[in-house]
Amino acid sequence: MAKDNVKIKKPLKKEKQKAGDKLGEAELLYHTLFKQFPDGVLIIDTKGNFVEFNEAAHRQLGYSREEFKRLRISDIDPFQSPEKIQAGIKTVLDKGSAEFEVKHRTKGGEIRDVHVIARLMVFPSGRTVFHAIWRDITQWKQTEDALRASENFLQTIIETEPECVKLISPDGRLLMMNRAGLAMIEADSLDQVKGKSVYPLVPPEYRDGFKTLAETVFQGGHGTLEFEMVGIKGRRLRLETHAVPLRNEKNEIIALLAITRDITERKKLEEELIKAQKLESVGLLAGGIAHDFNNLLTAILGNINLAKMYLSAEDKAFARLAEAEHASLRAKDLTRQLLTFSKGGAPVKTTASIQEVIKESASFALRGSDVQCEFLIPDDLWPVEVDAGQMSQVINSLIINADQAMPEGGTIRIECRNVNLRQQDFLPLQEGKYIKISIEDHGIGISQEHLSKIFDPYFTTKQKGSGLGLATTYSIIKKHDGHITVESELGVGTTFHIYLPASETGRLAKKAEEETLLTGTGRILVMDDEDAVRAVAVEMLKHLGYEVEAARDGAEAIILYSKAKESGRPFHAVIMDLTVPGGMGGEETIKMLLKIDPGINAFVSSGYSNDEVMSDYKKFGFRGVIVKPYRIAELGEAIGTAIKLHS
Repeated sequence: MAKDNVKIKKPLKKEKQKAGDKLGEAELLYHTLFKQFPDGVLIIDTKGNFVEFNEAAHRQLGYSREEFKRLRISDIDPFQSPEKIQAGIKTVLDKGSAEFEVKHRTKGGEIRDVHVIARLMVFPSGRTVFHAIWRDITQWKQTEDALRASENFLQTIIETEPECVKLISPDGRLLMMNRAGLAMIEADSLDQVKGKSVYPLVPPEYRDGFKTLAETVFQGGHGTLEFEMVGIKGRRLRLETHAVPLRNEKNEIIALLAITRDITERKKLEEELIKAQKLESVGLLAGGIAHDFNNLLTAILGNINLAKMYLSAEDKAFARLAEAEHASLRAKDLTRQLLTFSKGGAPVKTTASIQEVIKESASFALRGSDVQCEFLIPDDLWPVEVDAGQMSQVINSLIINADQAMPEGGTIRIECRNVNLRQQDFLPLQEGKYIKISIEDHGIGISQEHLSKIFDPYFTTKQKGSGLGLATTYSIIKKHDGHITVESELGVGTTFHIYLPASETGRLAKKAEEETLLTGTGRILVMDDEDAVRAVAVEMLKHLGYEVEAARDGAEAIILYSKAKESGRPFHAVIMDLTVPGGMGGEETIKMLLKIDPGINAFVSSGYSNDEVMSDYKKFGFRGVIVKPYRIAELGEAIGTAIKLHS
């Protein structure tokens, strides 16, 4: 038995030795890890006293080891009440562990943010403590706060940005849009459109371009695009967008970032400028044509007038001449259209009631038509300063178009209103009082494709038509310092809106009396470079009872006028052509004649003017204007009245 006992004790001794070695290794490993662990490590009893702590905790808080042993949780965490600390201890006791963020105060008074992981430890003896590891996250929190502030700042900028800012996913869904963008697409909130495709908002004709831009961005490029968009409620806008890729921290493209601005009004102004430039270029050609054509018409119309006077109304030739006269007057209307494109088409304005011009012109244009007019014109409509003839041409053109748009008949609605325009009304007009004329039909309408071109010279969709009607209308309105717009929908109808400045004086001009053949006596000097015009003017004036002499240009007219004055047989009136190619015209001649005779009765006559002489003749010393082509009655009225007034 003794031997057996000896044999048993030897293995026990070896096992104890091995166990002791392992325990020593474990203690060494524990102390090494405990002391060298980079985060603060504390052993805390259930009352909140510190039992043990490592070097990192000592460094982070700045207390000596002796000071540390006298500290409690409440000393380094002064921002939590004792009740809250006890509640935290209870949580660890109940659940075995807890994780939270607190603020520690160092010995020097500095406040540090820390992240704490606490676990329950129970020794073999039954003693219970907490093992707490804390990591200083102050810098991380500061970075997080700065990032959050930056995000808030960015969000504030985005939300207050007057342009649309949006994010679009690779598959075309809307991820984010600011308030300006939501207003642009007529959305009440982001929830209404977030996650939905943006492509339905882009009309089909612009969709391919929009998709191409998106593909470019998601391949790492960027670009700018002009396109149109239709809002949720149907409003159509012209937009310009600049798109760039948005990348994440891995440099991966995750979205398309676009800044979009509404350029609808800018495009309208650009289109207005282009129209004006087109009209100006056409005007150079039109003015020259009108000048030559009106000279020919003056000779034709004048000779027809004279020929009719040599015949009785029963004569067969009289009827033929009347038809020729009527055709000549229609040709005169055509040259008037051409003149409105040129600077020589400046309106000769008088203060008038636009109501009379509208009703008379509309009624005339609809003679023989099954279309009728409905007038909504208030009695207190402000007067305007217009060239009644040109405005009649405008109304006539628009009514004829409306009539032709309703081949099966119907009603044209003409409404006039007094309006006060402000800058925010987005019209290319000065602020102030205007008359707004709206002419609405319920005809076939105009396509969007053609709508932007209808005011272009020579543009027409009609089989018969010169394409000058609306271009002339546009030019006349512009020269009256007004504006014209149009809105139309196929199958629904078209409405034109005209804005004309209200008269500042408010005094209406007297209605002209009926045209009569006014004869007279006296000596008249006619200056014109065209032989045919000169000859017919002389014959007309002789027929009216005047003694007439003629000159080919201003230099000859000055000589004749001077001789007549010196001889004691002065001219009672002078009619001068404004433009004389290669010679002295009316504007230069009147300057010389005024020096000879400041009281001269001079008339400027032209079928075209490239300056303001025709519309502001008094400024240059003329008594009046005789517009080519003219009839004998018009010539007699102008000359006879002037001689009587200044005799």
